[in-house]
Amino acid sequence: MAQRFEVLRGLFGLLPTPYGEDLEIHTGDLRAAADFCCRSGQHGMVWPVMVGEFYFLGEEERV
Repeated sequence: MAQRFEVLRGLFGLLPTPYGEDLEIHTGDLRAAADFCCRSGQHGMVWPVMVGEFYFLGEEERV
């Protein structure tokens, strides 16, 4: 299993989930955060993070 995790080396940004007052995800803001991660030289992104907003996501949004 150690070989499997070698691929995950580097800097990974933890993306927040931007919600509006209606609890809908603001996809434009999420896209902007992902773009920032790409432009800043990160090796990958983590979303959704397993704390906080994860529990507000519906099943289709989690996949």
